[in-house]
Amino acid sequence: MSRNRCSDRLDPLDSKTHELLDGRSGDRPRLKRTVNAMHIGLTMFPTDYAIQPHDLAREAEARGFESLWLPEHSHIPTSRKSPWPGGPELPKYYTESYDPFVSLAAAAAVTKTIKLATGICLVIQRDPIHTAKEVSTVDRLSSGRFLFGVGAGWNAEEMADHGTAFETRFKLMRERILAMKEICAPPARDRFSPA
Repeated sequence: MSRNRCSDRLDPLDSKTHELLDGRSGDRPRLKRTVNAMHIGLTMFPTDYAIQPHDLAREAEARGFESLWLPEHSHIPTSRKSPWPGGPELPKYYTESYDPFVSLAAAAAVTKTIKLATGICLVIQRDPIHTAKEVSTVDRLSSGRFLFGVGAGWNAEEMADHGTAFETRFKLMRERILAMKEICAPPARDRFSPA
C-alpha cells in the first residue's frame, strides 16, 4: 500500500505520527524517521450565493477534510478608507457574509467529525459575555469540535462603529479574551479541591 504523508488515516493505531522507512537500497541500514500528518481544512465566506455552510461542512467531512473555518465581518462601512490587505478591490462577499456562529451551529447539526472554526472572530467588535456564550454553545452542539480562531482585524471604520479604537485594538482583544476565559472557567469551588 502506498503511503500518503498528508493523510491521517495511514495508521489507525496512531493517527498523528507515522514511522516511515527510508527507501535506501543495498547493505546500508534503513533509517526510520517520524512524520507528522498534515491536516487540511477549508475556508470560505458563507453568503446566499455560495454553497451553504452546512452543505459544505457535510461534503468536506465526507471527503476527509479536517476542519471548516468561517470568517467574520459584522458589516463593511460604505465610507471605508482602510485599505484591504488583499489588494485594491474588496470582494463583494465581505459585505454579505453570514454570521459565523449561526453558520457553524448549522454545520454542527449535520456533521460528526469535522472541526468547526472561526477564522477569525473579531472579538474587539463583540460583547465578551455574548461571545463566550456563543463559543460554548457551538462547542457543545458540535461535541467539542469547535476551534476559536480570533483576531483584531484591519478595518478601522468597521471597528469604530463598534466603539473600538484601531490603535488600541490588540490591548482590547487581550482584555476580552481574558474576560471570556474567566466567564467560561468552572466556578472556583470546582477548580480547587478542599485541603
